[in-house]
Amino acid sequence: MEAESFSPGYHPAFERGEVELHTIEPTVHEQSDLREFVGLVKRHAPLIALVTIATAVAAFAMSLSQQSVYESSTTLLYSPTSTAAGNPTDTATEMETISGIATSTSVLAPIAQRFGVSLQKLQQDVSVGVSSSSGSTSELLKISARAHHATSSASIANAVAASLASFRATREKSLLNSQITFMRQQLNTLSGKTDPSSVAAASDIRTQLVNLKASLATFSPDLTVLTPAMVPGAAISPKPTRNGAIGLIVGLVLGIMLGVLRDRLDRRTRSLEEVEAVYRAPLLGTVPFNRRSAPRAELLADFAGSDLLAHAYRTIRTNLSLFRLDKTKKSVIVVTSAVPSEGKSAVAANLAHALSVTGLKVLAVSADLHDPTLHDYFADRVPTAGAPMIPILQRSDVLRAQAAQQREPAGLVQVLAGDMSLAEGARSIALGPRERASGGSLALLANGSTFFDPAALFGSGHMRRFLQQAKQQYDVIVIDTPPLLANADASLLAQDADLVVVVARMHHLTRNQARRAMRVMSAAHLTPTGIIVTGAVDDSSYGYGYPHRYGSGSGSEEQSGEAASGQPARSGA
Repeated sequence: MEAESFSPGYHPAFERGEVELHTIEPTVHEQSDLREFVGLVKRHAPLIALVTIATAVAAFAMSLSQQSVYESSTTLLYSPTSTAAGNPTDTATEMETISGIATSTSVLAPIAQRFGVSLQKLQQDVSVGVSSSSGSTSELLKISARAHHATSSASIANAVAASLASFRATREKSLLNSQITFMRQQLNTLSGKTDPSSVAAASDIRTQLVNLKASLATFSPDLTVLTPAMVPGAAISPKPTRNGAIGLIVGLVLGIMLGVLRDRLDRRTRSLEEVEAVYRAPLLGTVPFNRRSAPRAELLADFAGSDLLAHAYRTIRTNLSLFRLDKTKKSVIVVTSAVPSEGKSAVAANLAHALSVTGLKVLAVSADLHDPTLHDYFADRVPTAGAPMIPILQRSDVLRAQAAQQREPAGLVQVLAGDMSLAEGARSIALGPRERASGGSLALLANGSTFFDPAALFGSGHMRRFLQQAKQQYDVIVIDTPPLLANADASLLAQDADLVVVVARMHHLTRNQARRAMRVMSAAHLTPTGIIVTGAVDDSSYGYGYPHRYGSGSGSEEQSGEAASGQPARSGA
């Protein structure tokens, strides 16, 4: 038996001063950047994982397909001879000159011919670096060579070093020979002259000539190999493991960027805060996700038990009871949504059922005359005349066959047209023994027939008179209306309502659709009383513990449409 009683204008917490109205005022909680980032990664985890793995595999595969490159280096010591000695600045300038000579045609052309490679390719594969020795005129020259074979890289590096040293030695010797030749020519011009100046000049030239010949006889090159190039043990490129790791990082960043882009392009509501912010109304509760594809009649909660669906609607019912309304006033609750397939009909059916088990006389009215579905949720609870009442929640083919044999029941159109009275059109919905113990009752005014122009019907005085008559017989009237953006029916019906409940389906409703629906209500001077969210809700992020506690989980966009209806999406669901 239900322990709590419901009155639209009363709740015991108000009398005790424990609850005030502002406790359910709309609030918008600012999420931290980290939580938003984690939520984005979770939403787009498959995309991010796919891009990350694909990029890493592509980088690894491309590395394996590339030809190996080996690099070997040799080090030369530059020690200026007396003919080339100078200050450190001159030495640095000389090293720049030597670096340029090392990659010149004169040095590399013989090597290119020897190894069978083009001169241009060899110039690209050979590099020269200089390392200065502080406080010394000596310099270190490092020559590196790259090749597709390990032995070739070492051979080329050594060949370039030898060619450069040979080129420098030949140049120095040529310079000494040129100076000796010049001195001899000068000495010949002074031959036979006996004047003191000519004799002194000839003597000086002979001394220089002796020194130059001595230098040529004891000549040593200014470049010597300090460390010869060795055959490398491993290739410097490609490195599949390193490139795969880099590809993994790049793919992760790229995947997150694509996730952000996809998230920006996707306008669907992703959080409860977004829905509250757009509708500017408090959250009354969330309807848990149902993975089963079941008939609508099986999506009516069993309030005699403690299943997940019943808990969700008990929470919604309790939140509705916190509004300060006149407890003696009968209430009309309009249930609507922005677009089709958000689960408003299921919410209307379960909300009416939840109120009836608290001792209230409730009437559920199907006012969605374009695509009525409310009657489907009570298909197994309308007993056949003269037949024993079927136990609550028993789903049998016999019961459905009996219901099919009955004539089409009366609906709202027939009552408004005056073809029958409300008492004749409303059908009593069977409640279980524990549900009936509260003293409440539930009636249904609905059928599957459509009407071509409901707005004209609702805009007349017939609907207002009908509601006045219904309030005399029932405590609460729950009206299932069409979506706000589908037509003007919901706006017309809400004019005479006490509470306007908006149903929003997570991961289905877009922010633009919600804003348009809000503009429609504002134009009609309507303010939503509260929001009921259907579909998959990430309870771990928002603190709504029921779905997690009872293990309902969450699902895809297509699955979340069954949260309230249990059927494939229809415009009236």
